[in-house]
Amino acid sequence: MRERLLRATVDCLIERGYAGTTTTEIIAHAGVSRGAMLHHYPEKAALVTAAVEYVMERQRDEFHAALAALPPTHDFVSVAMDLLWAHFSSPLWHAGLELAVAARTDPALAAHVRPMTERFERVVERTAGDFFRHFTGSDEEFEAGRRFLYYFMAGLALAQVVHPDEAEARVALGLLKKQLDARVREILSGR
Repeated sequence: MRERLLRATVDCLIERGYAGTTTTEIIAHAGVSRGAMLHHYPEKAALVTAAVEYVMERQRDEFHAALAALPPTHDFVSVAMDLLWAHFSSPLWHAGLELAVAARTDPALAAHVRPMTERFERVVERTAGDFFRHFTGSDEEFEAGRRFLYYFMAGLALAQVVHPDEAEARVALGLLKKQLDARVREILSGR
């Protein structure tokens, strides 16, 4: 029941955006009663943040498994960036963006989105540390690089919302990959 509600909510968010997603539409899409929904999620804000977090956890697990399968070479960073870009260019990221923007003026939603975002950021930090720390020269460089890459991806994804241009995104990603590859080679050759 809960999984049906979460999947239906994500589908509605992707199709209609946060403002266009109603609990009535979610209930119809999930094929459940209003009472069943209210039993699990008494308010829309709790339901939509739980749904986005549910799917993000699945994506995180897939990302982690894909990274674990890669050989630890300088190409690792380039392939990892492609995997990361797949997340930032997905409809789910756009749904999360809608929640973040809506939370700015909706205190009930913000009360759910902020803790979800903090949990997600902690997971990103751990995953990055597990897979990328050995490609950097120092802890300070690692942390700065991790944050830069996250902000770069988020900014590029946001730019694609306003002005979709896949070729431009590929060029930007390619330029950053060249810079990171050069730095990784420098670090690995110094060992």
